[in-house]
Amino acid sequence: NPGKTIEIRTMDLARKHSPGLEEFLVKYPDVASHAEKIVGLPRSWGVHAGGIVVSDKALPDFMPMRRDNEKIISVSYDKDVAEKNGLIKIDMLGLDTIDVLKAAYKSANRIGIKIPVPWECPEDDKNVYDMIGRGDVLGLFQLEGGTLAKLCKPIKPKNITDISLINALGRPGISKDKREQFIRRRNGKEEIVFAHEELRGIQAPTLGISTYDEDLLRISQHIAGWSLSKADGLRKLTKMKEKGADLAIKLEKDFVNDAAELGRVTRDEAQMIWDVVIADYAKYGFCLSHSISYSKIGYQTAYYKYHAKAPFLCAYLNQEISKKTPATASYIEKIKKEILASGIAIKACDISQSGQGYTVIDKKTIVTGLNAIAGVGEAAQKAIFLNQPYKSFPDFLYRSPSAVNKTVIVALAKAGAFDCFDISRKWIHDVWTADEGKMGKKLRDAVNKFGDKACSAGTETETDAKLIDWSGFDWKISTEGMKDEWELREILIAEKAVIGEFISGTADTVFKDFFKHTKNPIKKSSLAFERQYAKVIIEGILLSADEITIKNGKNAGSTMGRIVVESLRKEDFEISLFKDSWARYKSDLLPGLPVRMICSVKEYNGDPSLSLELVEEIWKV
Repeated sequence: NPGKTIEIRTMDLARKHSPGLEEFLVKYPDVASHAEKIVGLPRSWGVHAGGIVVSDKALPDFMPMRRDNEKIISVSYDKDVAEKNGLIKIDMLGLDTIDVLKAAYKSANRIGIKIPVPWECPEDDKNVYDMIGRGDVLGLFQLEGGTLAKLCKPIKPKNITDISLINALGRPGISKDKREQFIRRRNGKEEIVFAHEELRGIQAPTLGISTYDEDLLRISQHIAGWSLSKADGLRKLTKMKEKGADLAIKLEKDFVNDAAELGRVTRDEAQMIWDVVIADYAKYGFCLSHSISYSKIGYQTAYYKYHAKAPFLCAYLNQEISKKTPATASYIEKIKKEILASGIAIKACDISQSGQGYTVIDKKTIVTGLNAIAGVGEAAQKAIFLNQPYKSFPDFLYRSPSAVNKTVIVALAKAGAFDCFDISRKWIHDVWTADEGKMGKKLRDAVNKFGDKACSAGTETETDAKLIDWSGFDWKISTEGMKDEWELREILIAEKAVIGEFISGTADTVFKDFFKHTKNPIKKSSLAFERQYAKVIIEGILLSADEITIKNGKNAGSTMGRIVVESLRKEDFEISLFKDSWARYKSDLLPGLPVRMICSVKEYNGDPSLSLELVEEIWKV
């Protein structure tokens, strides 16, 4: 059938749908014999992120083992073979989300927001559910991405059970048609029907659509009279996919026979239930207890986001930054946009208030962390944190050790860390850079002399040097221009140089000459109305440029690119650069700089996608 994609997982199917292959294998029967043995075997190995096995005797005595380059020891069997050999397999997963909630709880209480610990959040907060129903799901565990995010608005959850349905319906195997059918039924646009009236009591909560593993257990128990132990074999079958063909045949036969014998349905009705409900469900099964657990954590993140937005988004931002992977760059920008759109300011570094990462100051203010500043190393950061807060610039200089050197001070000035002292960034920068920093050294010598004298003359000692009164300090150098600041453009360029982003303004301020000849770049909302393969102009600041290894097809092993461009309207455009385009342009695509490009619009999974055709102009550094 031309245009229809068929998933081939067995040699029989491959021969059936490929006359060319069948002809080849008839000609070379030895190849066919070897292929039958190879097809379906794993092509590579991997270690489960949280899988552990439990045994009552030493594993090497009866189990093949392996140790990889990172010295991780694992068994060489997959989970099914391991279980057949007597091992108990347990998935023990750790979630970054727990760390986010913990950090948010601490910072919320520090700034006076009283919020319960996550597991004590009341689960009947209408405002929280309304937020999820509006699609405001950035940062919410399991709900923020892809299909799950798209389900939140039409389903509009009212309780944990509804969130669980979103989690279950969003699993990869379930078809788009089945999701849409559920949404229509939930919103009263389609009648709720059941494959058989005997299933009403089981499927009513999920509107006639089997959603959880537990549904299968109850169906086989009610229709076929199976014990839960035997019914559990049906659950396991849904996890085995094509590997359980023999078991599927046996279970199907047993189900139909046992159901007919029990008498709640006829033999034909039992077969229909197997074909329509059970066999279809096996493509996308999900465990209810798993789904509820995920949903509770998802709700807790939503509760924190609604009631302690600044602490939650700040904690979430720090968590994403800590991953330090190229793929997170565009996502970090997305979080920052959400913060700003929520009326929360992200301010420049503050020498007295900044922590290592972003820090919440109050409900409406987050201050940039010192680890964002290039040139301020770990030793300097620790020294600065140890002595916070600082009353004045001389106070900072006196109580900062040698690790806070000229390079560190210049970087801090560019980042705006000393703005709290009402001294211009330009003045501090010039003092430490002009004439090889001699003025800066002279100033620091004067500070040390004044501080030492104050400590020895009064009650202060070096352990409480923070009590020194610096009001009578003689700067010993010219303070002319101390209040004269750079122009905004220069401030932004300096921030970009040390922080990698603009804090005090926008890209248009810096690159206005680039954007003044704009050729009608497209709005994101207009993409859906463009015809297939239409050419559109995308213009803005490059947020990220990630390299991706192609896994399948004729270019397998080659690399392509995926970039994100932010327009002056603050809209993000994700653009694919295929093999040749990526090789041609990747060295020029530097995040933070403006680009103008022509892209082709294509439809992918029902949504418009963009691929690069030509880079029209790019800012040259």
